[in-house]
Amino acid sequence: MKHYTIWDWADFVRGVAEDNARASMQAHLSSGCSPCERTVRVLSTVTTAARAEAQYDPPDRAMRYARALYSLHRPEKTGLARLIGRLIHDSALAPQPAGMRSEAQADTRHLLYEAGGYYLDVQVEQQRDSGRVSLVGQIAARNNPDAHTANLPVWLLDRTNLVASTLSNRFGEFQLEAAPARNLLLRVPLPDVGKRLEVSLSQPDEGLSDRRRSARTRSGGPRSR
Repeated sequence: MKHYTIWDWADFVRGVAEDNARASMQAHLSSGCSPCERTVRVLSTVTTAARAEAQYDPPDRAMRYARALYSLHRPEKTGLARLIGRLIHDSALAPQPAGMRSEAQADTRHLLYEAGGYYLDVQVEQQRDSGRVSLVGQIAARNNPDAHTANLPVWLLDRTNLVASTLSNRFGEFQLEAAPARNLLLRVPLPDVGKRLEVSLSQPDEGLSDRRRSARTRSGGPRSR
């Protein structure tokens, strides 16, 4: 008994086999060939699944997320252009009112960056119990309310090594946690403008004491002798 190849049966189940060959293959199945019947059942299942997959239309947010992730892995020359955030507020540099200074405040730092109409608001907190760093932030496009800030990948890197990642929620908010490092970098792709927002975060507790002493000096606080 002649058996047909898997390629022949693939054409058969997809309905692209020639009429003469199809009639002969149908007769072969009717003869009771068990191996070929199993092959046809498997290929029919695969064909049905493939046709259903072709009809699936993924949601826009999933496509934006996939494109954003792909852009992060592309070579630098062809990936999204960098949009470097400019630090416009650092709570470590702001003088605190008398009576409000405390050791606990030195563990929390509020940073605000601006770049190309986008704002990145980040609160960095040093967890005393675990020694890890907690980042709570929000991405906003204040001059463009129609810009998409939901479901954006947010990557936290130590130089070029990924240490934590998450997705922004529908309000552009996100939360990350990682071990402290001196070269932390936040990276957020912005498909709407074809760029990726990047901001550099120094080690949360790095330089805070010196900066607060400098801020108190500028505000008329006690100076060291």
